[in-house]
Amino acid sequence: MATGLSSKEFVENELKDVRSDPKLSSLEFIACHKVLVQVRIKYTEYKNIIVNIQFPPEYPANPLLLQIKSKVLPDKLIEKIETLCDQELKKLVGSKQVSTILLFLCDFIKNNPLIVCSEELQYIKNTINREGDELKIKQRTGVILYKAFQDQYFIDFKMTVPNEYPASHVQLEFKENNLPVNLYHIMKGQTVELLRQCVEPPIRRNPRAGPFVPRPSLQFITNYLVVDCLRSITTDSCPVCNKRALPTDPKDIIIDEGHPQYVYRIYCGHLYHFQCLDSYMKTPPFTGGKKCVKCGQRVFHDKWNVPPRLAEERWAHQEARKREIAEVAEFLGFD
Repeated sequence: MATGLSSKEFVENELKDVRSDPKLSSLEFIACHKVLVQVRIKYTEYKNIIVNIQFPPEYPANPLLLQIKSKVLPDKLIEKIETLCDQELKKLVGSKQVSTILLFLCDFIKNNPLIVCSEELQYIKNTINREGDELKIKQRTGVILYKAFQDQYFIDFKMTVPNEYPASHVQLEFKENNLPVNLYHIMKGQTVELLRQCVEPPIRRNPRAGPFVPRPSLQFITNYLVVDCLRSITTDSCPVCNKRALPTDPKDIIIDEGHPQYVYRIYCGHLYHFQCLDSYMKTPPFTGGKKCVKCGQRVFHDKWNVPPRLAEERWAHQEARKREIAEVAEFLGFD
């Protein structure tokens, strides 16, 4: 060998250097001998890998044999990281490789905060993102910028993946949108609650349920904002008149709450024109409360918060009044 050392002597010298290298002091060495070097690299519970390294015959003329294991990172990602390591090791042939490749792995995990949500990002890119949308992923800073469109409507938001993800939920910032103000505020409030539910156990827990496990929030909240909100509410029809709830052009959005075409969102999430909902809520049957025409769930809304019995009495009174007016008109000979 060019160093004048046998492969065995080279390995022994390198292992001494590895054990004393201050740059590797934060790593957990499970094994460090000529048969196997096994190291745990852990930044958080979800950025946690075990690296197995073996010395091949005639090392360092040949690259190290490296295998990565992880219980938290997806297999496809691990395969990609192993491929990157193999490429780096080929560049190190003829020199010491252990410390260099371990530091390479440390830097990779540290500088790629989005590895903990790689599968979620893949789903967003392949399934939620559409042609015309603007999706930007900034790996180094852990930031996702997404401007999604549905016809002439859009929503623009920023998500930042925290270091403790998914134990901590993504940080969400709304940038801009052209949705009706009332629907935007409902969406924003619901988003806050959904993110909370991802990382906090329910107040009333099922005693038979196992320990609470945080739910990854990136894909979940992106799907809610883009699919359940933007692409749903901008194309939904009013269940009463079956006409499109919102106008085709956002410039025609009605902001007067008393206007017949003003759009209300009820508890179940369906949209109604004010005139349609008002008429429906004041027409029998009232027994058991009024149900959503589309899904059958009970309608809850502050504007129509009337007990069924009182609603029945009001409707009966109005009908009696109509009959009285009709009888007077008939008596007077009016058509």
